[in-house]
Amino acid sequence: MKTITHILAILVIVSVTEIILADQNDNLISSNIRPVNGDGLKVETKRLTRFVEKFPNSKIAIVSVQGMVCDFCARGLEKTFKKNQNIEGVDIDLTKGKVLLAFNRSSRIDFDNIKNQTLANGINAVALKLL
Repeated sequence: MKTITHILAILVIVSVTEIILADQNDNLISSNIRPVNGDGLKVETKRLTRFVEKFPNSKIAIVSVQGMVCDFCARGLEKTFKKNQNIEGVDIDLTKGKVLLAFNRSSRIDFDNIKNQTLANGINAVALKLL
């Protein structure tokens, strides 16, 4: 009887170890996801044109970001910027690492403030261009 109990205990330990190893594998795989590198300020022309046309009376800022890895990152950043009363519109291109912001005409665009807002979401703003 003790032998069977020992064998069952060993099987449970082996099974738990396999689950832990599988979980560690999953973590390793997900840590290999590369963040988008938003170097440069080029934006897809059609996307930019649609955004500018949607906010004709706004100051438009193009922000290059690094560190976005998923749609959840992009949605969190979008939500943060939409809380800002000076921002009338937000468009995030996850694949290019670009954030388009439409500021109301009377607002002052402060890159340090934009950097702080993106950093609060775990993302780095690396460049800003105003249109």
